This record gives sequence, structure tokens and C-alpha cells, in this order.
Amino acid sequence: MYTLSLLHRYFLTSLIILLLSSNLLINLGILEFLIYLDELLLIYLLVVIFYSIAVLKIDRYVLYITITIFYMILISLLMNSSSIQNIVLQSFIHMKFFIFYFIVDKYLKYSDLKKIGWFLFVFTAAGFLMNVLMQETFSNIMDQRLMYRDGFLRIIGFQGNPNQLGLTIGLFYLFYLWRRRISLREMLLITLIFSVLIFLTGSRSSLFIIFIGLSYYYLFESVKTKIYLVPVFIFSLVGLLSVLGDSDMLDNTVRNITALENVDESGYIRGIMIVYGFQLFYDNFPIGTGAATFGSVLSVGSHVYDALGLADMSFFLEMRGVYDSNLATIGAEFGFVGILIYSFLLMFIYKQIKSENNRPYLLSVISVLLVASLTTPTFMNSYPAMLFVLALVYAKKKSTLHESLRQRCHEITSTQELKKEIQASSP
Repeated sequence: MYTLSLLHRYFLTSLIILLLSSNLLINLGILEFLIYLDELLLIYLLVVIFYSIAVLKIDRYVLYITITIFYMILISLLMNSSSIQNIVLQSFIHMKFFIFYFIVDKYLKYSDLKKIGWFLFVFTAAGFLMNVLMQETFSNIMDQRLMYRDGFLRIIGFQGNPNQLGLTIGLFYLFYLWRRRISLREMLLITLIFSVLIFLTGSRSSLFIIFIGLSYYYLFESVKTKIYLVPVFIFSLVGLLSVLGDSDMLDNTVRNITALENVDESGYIRGIMIVYGFQLFYDNFPIGTGAATFGSVLSVGSHVYDALGLADMSFFLEMRGVYDSNLATIGAEFGFVGILIYSFLLMFIYKQIKSENNRPYLLSVISVLLVASLTTPTFMNSYPAMLFVLALVYAKKKSTLHESLRQRCHEITSTQELKKEIQASSP
């Protein structure tokens, strides 16, 4: 039984490493079968979930996931939102993040997560460095189109995507910010380094991770440190705005926000998905339009796009950028009830993980997850979903390990004190 458990841990660790590096392997043509990794992963997840239900003791979290999936399928079938196959598959895809969390938390140990973390660090650092040195040649080797911002090539790394690379770097920033107690000087140095790294990717959404991390750092610091931080934050904000003012990042952001006022003519696909997603949320309150209808992987040719007059737009014909806003997709397809379910499951995870020594880090990661879901498919796309799961489960396992060591030290101390009392009372 121990051997079987060990083999499963090795298999799962290898599978996660394959998932994190799949873009590189596919782009280089090394393991082209990995284009089907999502399908293979889904089958594996289903087998493990059903095994857990049938053989192992069912915990409340598995029960909540199961009930949610059945609810999504049932409500979508009642509304005849798509084919039965699409509805079932899309419902499982919607729950990918939560299923990942169960699998990783249930079957991997702290040591396994450390190995995956070290792999991801080396993988990300090596890809970033090679991209900086090789410039356009790197993108050509990776078979990715060249993307520029302010005349500089956007760094994509081995992730093959500047936003995924920016998100990865941002989560490493939160890790180093809260890994141990650091001085104000160390915090400022770490923040500066990671801000520059994210800026080179050109990922505007990932820069928010720095802001979120600093906000929680300020919130949980002592009053004395907060007083020192105020002028530092003001100076940093002025410096950031100066840098952004000389770049097209700020102009593009303002232009995209302004485009929301006349989204149909803007050609800004994220804006289109967000605006129409919330329109569907309002029009179909409280249960949404059903699975595989709007902004999800299997929503190709959805009748909802026809009803909204979007079906003939190139974005929806080619399904380009349609999946970017996970929050808009959840709100549109499952409405207010769907938002409540996701909030409940996230709160359940938070309560499972929360401890005194990981609270700032945990709140930072969950806040980034929620903010990123506005412009990233954080719950549906395997790469970001797994990144956030690893960050959360790492916090849980580390806290559990620390608590176990603390308890063990307490027991040893108590035993030593008892021996001394016995010796002292002996004649």
C-alpha cells in the first residue's frame, strides 16, 4: 500500500511538472501529444474523484464539489444550453481549480511541493534569462508571434506567454515577501526586482500583484513600520506613474477602460466579454445561461453569441481572447448562484488553510486569484489554476508542518520537565 501511494505521488508530481512545462514541450515539438494533456488530465481527475467517493471516506469538500457539478449539469440541461456532452465536460472544466486543489492537497506532501516549486523557479528563471539574451530569436524558436511594448520585446519565457510568465513571477514575489520575516530594506529590494521583471513581460494585470502584496504587507506591519512606509509608498507611486507615463502601458489601460463605454466598436475583446458577461448576469438572474454558452472552452457556436449579435465578430468565429475573463464567464453561465457557489468554496478553502503564520500570504494569494479572474481564466485554464493551487496548498502544508514541529517540541519539553520532577522527588 505504501509503495502504491509513493508511486502515485511520483506520478502526480511528474504530471504537474509536465503540465507546467507543456507549452515549451509542445512549441519545440518534443512531446506533441501534450496538446491532449487537458483531456488526459480530466480523465485522471475523474478517476481519482470517483475513487475517493467510492473507496475513501468522503469529506465535506468532495461532497461540495460533487453537488456543485451535478447542479451545473442539471440547471444547464433544464435550460437546454448546449449538447449533453458539452454541458457535462464544461461543468467539470469549470471546477478544474477546485478539483486540482483536492488532488494536490490529498495526495502530495510538503517535500513534493518543494520539488515542484524548485523546478518552476529554475524553469521560469532560465526561460526569462534566455529570452532576454536571445530576444526575437527566442520567440521564433518557441514558435510565438513577436509582441512589443514601448519598442521593447515582451518577455515570454518558457511559458510562451507574457501574462502567464508575469503571473508566475508575481506569485513568486508573494512567496518571497511572506516566506520569512524580512526587514523593510529587504522588502523594498525584493519589490523593486520583481517589479522590473514583471514590467519586462509587459503584463499590466500582473503588476497588480505587486500592489496587492504591498497592501497586505502594510496592513499586517507594526505602526512604526507603517509610518516609515508612507513616504516610501508615495515616492514609489510617483516613480511608477512617471515610468508608466513614458510608456504606452498607461495609455493602453486608459484606452481599454474608456472603450467599455462603447464596447461594440472598440474591438477590445476583454471589455466585450466583461460588459456582455455582466449583462447576461443581470438579464438571466439568478441562474445564468447555462454551461458552454458564454466565454467557456466549449461555447463555440453558442446560441447566446447569436442572441447578443456577436457571432459574426472575428473573435467569436476564431474564438480568440474569448476565454480571458473567468469572472464574466461564471457570472454569465451560472449567474448569482454561481458566484455564491464559487465564493463559498473559496471561503471553505481559506478556512482550511488559515493559520496565524500564513494569513497575510494566504489573503494575498486569494486576492490575486480573484482580481486575476477578471482578465484571466484562473479557474478553467490548467496553468494558472495549478499555479494558484500549488501556492495555496504549499501554505497549508507548511503551516501543518510548523504546527506539528511546535507540538513535538512542546511534548519533548514537557517530557524533560517531567523527568526532572521525578528525579527531584526521588529519595
